[in-house]
Amino acid sequence: MKPAVIVTTSWDDGHRLDVRLAALLQKYDLAGTFYVSPQDREFARADLLTPRQIKQVSRNFEIGAHTMTHPRLTKISDKASYREILDSKQYLEKITGQKIISFCYPGGKYRKRHLALVRRAGLEYARTVRRYAFDLKGSLFEANTTIHTYNHFQDLGKIIRFARFNPIHIIHYFQWDNLAKAMFDQTLETGGVYHLWGHSWEIDTHQDWQKLEEVFQYIARHKAVRYVTNGELVGLHPRKLLITAPYFPPHLGGQENYAFHIAQQLQRDYGWEVTVATSGERGWRVRQTHYEGLNVYRLPYLLKLSNTPFHPLWSWWIRRIIKQEDIYIVDTHAPVPLFADITVRAARHLPVIVTYHMLSMKKGKVPTDWLIQPYEKYILPRTLRASDSIICTSDTVRDVFLRSFRDKSYTITPAADSDFFTPASNRPAATILFVGSLNKSDPHKGLRYLLEALTEVVKDHPAAKLVVVGEGTGRQDFEALSHQLNLSKRVTFLGGQYGVDLKKAYQSATIFVLPSLNDNFPLVILEAMAAGLPVVSTSVGSIPTIIEEGKSGFVVAPSDSRALAEKLNYLLSHQSVGDEFGSWGRQKIEKTLNWQTQAQKTDRLLRTGSL
Repeated sequence: MKPAVIVTTSWDDGHRLDVRLAALLQKYDLAGTFYVSPQDREFARADLLTPRQIKQVSRNFEIGAHTMTHPRLTKISDKASYREILDSKQYLEKITGQKIISFCYPGGKYRKRHLALVRRAGLEYARTVRRYAFDLKGSLFEANTTIHTYNHFQDLGKIIRFARFNPIHIIHYFQWDNLAKAMFDQTLETGGVYHLWGHSWEIDTHQDWQKLEEVFQYIARHKAVRYVTNGELVGLHPRKLLITAPYFPPHLGGQENYAFHIAQQLQRDYGWEVTVATSGERGWRVRQTHYEGLNVYRLPYLLKLSNTPFHPLWSWWIRRIIKQEDIYIVDTHAPVPLFADITVRAARHLPVIVTYHMLSMKKGKVPTDWLIQPYEKYILPRTLRASDSIICTSDTVRDVFLRSFRDKSYTITPAADSDFFTPASNRPAATILFVGSLNKSDPHKGLRYLLEALTEVVKDHPAAKLVVVGEGTGRQDFEALSHQLNLSKRVTFLGGQYGVDLKKAYQSATIFVLPSLNDNFPLVILEAMAAGLPVVSTSVGSIPTIIEEGKSGFVVAPSDSRALAEKLNYLLSHQSVGDEFGSWGRQKIEKTLNWQTQAQKTDRLLRTGSL
């Protein structure tokens, strides 16, 4: 079977001679993209395509944005650059009546930060002027080309290598048309992408129209060749995504589940090839595994402070994974320090999205807050500035904690799988469920206050019992506290539960409780709602926007054990109210907080840089 061959052409600036060039392309049934700068200051207005001519060319060819006035983006401010990019896109869309998805950097001058501006403008492809490429590897926002319709003698070294040091071929290839034909022959043999580009005014200046036509005739109408526009390369580009997260299932937690479900949905429903890099066991050995169909690299850690693992070789390992897996874009999860920060720097030229799951990590504890404060003040902002986009898992994160980065932030909340987490046909009476980390580093989950509330609940409901799902370094302390409060026979510690076992835990409960002192958008609340449970939680983070007081549950002040006990007693005494709350909550999950919707948003952000 012969390797696939793709041919595309592109033409810059929007000169009036593009009309002649378009006619020549049409003569040989070649596809092309014309990058138009409607008010290019490098030419007299009379030398530019008129709106009518732009529309005429757009009938048979793709029109791409090229800024309004053709400035070098590296010479103007980011604000001015964004305006140039966006205005040209919108202007050309108004003229052609078509969506503009392709862009070309004027003069080939740009910096990494400009990739984010192009993505934010809603474009999906950006072409550079780098040549001698024959594949689709790398970022779609730094797309390479193969050959320019111009004699570039400064490329002597590349010409010599392409000619395999044959002096006769070297001299022959000094003429761009000979080189273009030879490169096309190589593409036919090896497969890949052949990208020919140039400027109509440049061809005219050098009187190369005859050469151009001969090249067109040479590369045209091959049965084994697919002829496409630059924009059509987007659909052909392998979507290879690296997701990095400090922890990943089977490790339990909201961030872990969010990263897993998004990864799984993107790979299954949106054509992404997803690779995951996460922390593994202590040591020096990287383990490549598979988890639920996902390619997972588990990187060892050397040190762990509180909940933060670290290894000095993470940056090197992540760079190696990016190269080995031919990654196109990176999504890294925070805020556990260091993993995301290292990922952003290791990604270098690739587009990077930071998914941020929490408000401030400060928990009022010494000495950990002494370390978190300088991290959040100095290191985290640098990481966020270096990212292309930020996914906030709640509006609270976006509008409060990361308000300085609101211009490039988007909210995509956690969700729940309502097809998996389903209500039980018959629920046991008086069973209260808590799901959360029992680590000593996570006292903000508030289990202590739930245990204190339970001492009051059992006075009115002697049959009430608490089931605790979770594992961690503080489990023995909580078990000791339940014994101290004379609750040992009323509290069951199940340990960490996942999958079907977690589903059974929800279905075996009457009420779900999460008495957080500091939280954002807890996934376990969504899972409980999907399972049809009424929920009692606290008025922190975005929890009040999830529960909706008096509709799917109750919200009380954090650390208020008495108020918590009152709400639990009420629901245990009014089962019909709990049933109504559970029904309301499940409907909300089914309609708005499902993983399909959130994955669709993520896919769009990954592809276009905006929602």
